Amino acid sequence: MLKEFDLSRIKLRQDSEIFRKMILNEKYILSLDLDRILHTTRLQCGVESRVKPYGGWENPEGGVRGQFIGHYVKACINMFNYYKDTDRSVDFLSRVEYIIEALYECQESYGNGYLNAIPESQFDFLEEMKDPVRGGVPYYVSHKMFVAVLEAYKSFGFSKALEIAIKMADYYEKRLEKFSQSELDIMFNTRRYPTGFFKEFGGMYEALLDLYEITGEKRHMALGKKFDRKWFNDMLYRDEDLLAVNKEHVNSEIPVIKSMIKHYKMFGDPYYKTGVENFMKWMENGHVFPTGGLSGASAYKDYGAELFTYPNLFYDHITTSPGHKSNHSGESCCSHNMNIINQKIFKWDKNIDYMHQFEKRYVNAVLSQQHPDTGMFIYNQDLKFGSFKEWGSEEDAFWCCYCTGIEAFSSLAEGAYYYENNHLYITNYLDSDLSFDEMNAHIKMKTNFPTSGSGCIQVDSEHEILIHLRVPKWAGKKSYIKLDDKTMKMTPGEFAILKCKDSTIEFNFEYTLSSEPMPDRPEYISISYGPHVLVACGHESIGFTGGEKDLLASFKPFGKDNHFRVQLGPIEDDELAVFKGTKTITYKPISEIVDEIYNGYTRISEPRKEVIVGSIDIHHLKGKALEMTELGLTGKEITFEVNIDSDKLNYIKMWYSGDETDFKDMGVDYIRLFDFEIIENGKLIYTVATQHLMKESPGLIYDVIYPIPIEQTRKKKKLQIRIRKKDFMDYRRQVFYKGIIGSLLDKIQIHTYGGTYE
Repeated sequence: MLKEFDLSRIKLRQDSEIFRKMILNEKYILSLDLDRILHTTRLQCGVESRVKPYGGWENPEGGVRGQFIGHYVKACINMFNYYKDTDRSVDFLSRVEYIIEALYECQESYGNGYLNAIPESQFDFLEEMKDPVRGGVPYYVSHKMFVAVLEAYKSFGFSKALEIAIKMADYYEKRLEKFSQSELDIMFNTRRYPTGFFKEFGGMYEALLDLYEITGEKRHMALGKKFDRKWFNDMLYRDEDLLAVNKEHVNSEIPVIKSMIKHYKMFGDPYYKTGVENFMKWMENGHVFPTGGLSGASAYKDYGAELFTYPNLFYDHITTSPGHKSNHSGESCCSHNMNIINQKIFKWDKNIDYMHQFEKRYVNAVLSQQHPDTGMFIYNQDLKFGSFKEWGSEEDAFWCCYCTGIEAFSSLAEGAYYYENNHLYITNYLDSDLSFDEMNAHIKMKTNFPTSGSGCIQVDSEHEILIHLRVPKWAGKKSYIKLDDKTMKMTPGEFAILKCKDSTIEFNFEYTLSSEPMPDRPEYISISYGPHVLVACGHESIGFTGGEKDLLASFKPFGKDNHFRVQLGPIEDDELAVFKGTKTITYKPISEIVDEIYNGYTRISEPRKEVIVGSIDIHHLKGKALEMTELGLTGKEITFEVNIDSDKLNYIKMWYSGDETDFKDMGVDYIRLFDFEIIENGKLIYTVATQHLMKESPGLIYDVIYPIPIEQTRKKKKLQIRIRKKDFMDYRRQVFYKGIIGSLLDKIQIHTYGGTYE
């Protein structure tokens, strides 16, 4: 298995942009007052604290106060490792040591092993298993502090840190020993539909596996297994993506994937490995955005962010409408945590695709999170029309994305270099020096990536090294790799293998423009230039008259590297247009957006053409007109058979009234909520989508497109489709809604799309 180099072995060049970002983060880490960070924990544990508390999520009344500590300790450890054996490392070591001493005092003061900034009553509310909103997420918060002390012990051997961790585990064990497995399944359920009760619990299993690895005590393993949910693991192992059906929260499940990776590493169980690989396949094949980010609004009535939706259903996931005015997407935590997963599982089988994914997120979703002047972070990186980055402040934010932010920017050199014997894998391009001590070698890379795709690698070694150089998928036709002035064979998307001793490698990966239609709205186009996602700076109503090819041909380089100008204006039928004619719009990398309004997608007037495969007139289903009341209030379903094209990706297209929304009648709350299902002989095979009608386009008729995964159509000529209503419990408002099918207008259409640029 591959090994990754410790941060102490990688030195970023001090004139590089990546180093500047790390230093900006370092300044923020060192500016924070440790007593203010510890304030709420001390108060909860009965230790006097008179300092001014921090605000935001760390304020003394905050429901998740105390969660910042774990990530802060990890960030300090990362910086210690980077500066190891230098005077600068002392600042970070002393900070970790101070925090551990303070936490030890707090735990001793409280007296029963409990250590937290939140009250024990949060655990009491959780154990009632009645109200998912009340009482916070105690294990999610506890996990952060648990990780802080475990990481401190693993890195520095602080005996008090291990003592704290063991006492915390003892406390959890006593709380959970009275519950049966079925009760634990409810307590740690994360399915918001249909079970209702759900709670986020972080990476508790991974942390307890860490503790078991240290102590060897089986009780710690047994405690960890209480957080290892069979239903979730089985879903992944069976390769059955129900994340959207279950209305699952993205960053509740990513830490669980990290736990599965830890289990596989320790015990080699292929059940866990297969589950992780299937999860990552789902993400790449329908859940991640062009930036590599993920999370947004679900298909259900919800708060409009942080959740999974159905594969390739992006439009409602990331955009706003009159019915969904506050949708946000691209939670920053998710991007950092997904790249940690990419780093870990690349080491299993050297699958280069995991590092292509890493690069996409690193460039467009991770580097994009930090303000270039203040070093502060964003919560969501939206792609909707009229987006802007909402930056936090130094003392009044401390969101979960601040936690992962300071950790991510203290470890920017990770994910670039791996080794196995004399094989060196270079998977990310950093202006850096690497000490490959195992081969008595020194590797010097000079590049300004991602500003450009060119650079030079100097290899100084007494022994032959086989360098596996990752060639990006996006590398253009003019790309090249030279080894000691000799042009070498290379293929985009693969490793170029180079035999090096005292050698010089030159590389130039050409940046070219490319486009990617939104899967369920092909009139909206994402633009990339090399590794960069380019976004249009300007008003949300802008569009381009023409097709994809025409749009790309209109890009003209302007000013800084990777900046372009394009003539855009409102498309003729755009009712949202606020001006006439055209405007010169600047496109720039999303990572360079600071305070501008931007659009993640560009609307074009001539999208890829639909090829209709099958169409059914609504009014001829079952031989008569189908009224909304008959379909909804009486509980009937619609089942029909349609033609498909088994060789292509098929789409269902429906038309709805833009005025339809939830309503109340005779004291009953109704929700227009229904599923599109593929069935065989009356048995559910796959749920394509859930549709919620909520006044999306008042006064208008609008259409919705539902991609059908090609696995469901392969080797078939027809599909049986069922439209079925579903009830919904809104726990935030404590309202139960009876589901109905909304008015279905005109026809049901199945189509594919023509050639790439038709």
